[in-house]
Amino acid sequence: MKRHTTVAELLEKMIDAQEKPQKEIAALIGFSSTNFLSMIKHGEAKVPLAAVPRVAKVLGLDPQHLARKVVEEYHPELWTALKGSMAYHITDNEAALIACLREATWNSDPHFDGRTLFEIAQIIRKPKHR
Repeated sequence: MKRHTTVAELLEKMIDAQEKPQKEIAALIGFSSTNFLSMIKHGEAKVPLAAVPRVAKVLGLDPQHLARKVVEEYHPELWTALKGSMAYHITDNEAALIACLREATWNSDPHFDGRTLFEIAQIIRKPKHR
């Protein structure tokens, strides 16, 4: 069974991918010091719920996805109560990817085996050249 990425792992990856120093990232989010950002990044502190939209914006994450992960991981009882009543949101970029897939498959519903999904993921993960 695939293990889900923790909030700390996700944020560590996204923070490390930034071309800004952590001090600047912390300031953009509204944290007074880099220490708190570092503690979140290493799973030693939790992202405050009120900061989720700012964290998502600064790190280039979908705010709804980050909010779901934060509530699911930090407040599992609340997540259990809420998840059945929440529609899943996709971003405009994800919708564009789905539209591309539909066009490429003539609006069929193709089955993708594990190898194909892995290859698609590898294409998507390729670093962007600047």
